[in-house]
Amino acid sequence: MFGLATPPATAYKWGGSCPVVVVTVRVVVLAVVILGDQEATEVNYTHTHTHTHTHTDSDSDSDVY
Repeated sequence: MFGLATPPATAYKWGGSCPVVVVTVRVVVLAVVILGDQEATEVNYTHTHTHTHTHTDSDSDSDVY
């Protein structure tokens, strides 16, 4: 009985952790923008661009096949 009550609590804890992480990342990005740190913004943009490009590449690959 005790073991059964543990998994839901862990799942709930994880679910609560996810939004907090997202908010923290958003705050950091906002702080970077406010500070006007061009280098940091460039790195963030490059990372996002690379991720999007990779996804598009995979999509194109599947399409060609």
